[in-house]
Amino acid sequence: MARTVTILGKTWQLVHSKRINKANDRGLCDDHAAYKNPKISIKRCLCGEERLEVYIHEMLHAANWHIDEGFVKKFSEDVARELWKLGYRNTTEETNG
Repeated sequence: MARTVTILGKTWQLVHSKRINKANDRGLCDDHAAYKNPKISIKRCLCGEERLEVYIHEMLHAANWHIDEGFVKKFSEDVARELWKLGYRNTTEETNG
């Protein structure tokens, strides 16, 4: 069953993939304006705080495709770290692709 996420009224299919386009990429967000069925892809092997950080990173891209990558990276790292310190844990991490 495909999971979807809605950011600012727009919907993406959320997929957990074995591989993302580039070897070092951990996630990818399609530009909603450029794709009929846009996806947010998260590398399947990620877990814990790193997975949380990548979710935040890609969803921030979804919210505003044109935000500077450096800002997105720093923001997602900071928010994930603080949420983790506050006790956020995903007890049902998905491994489907």
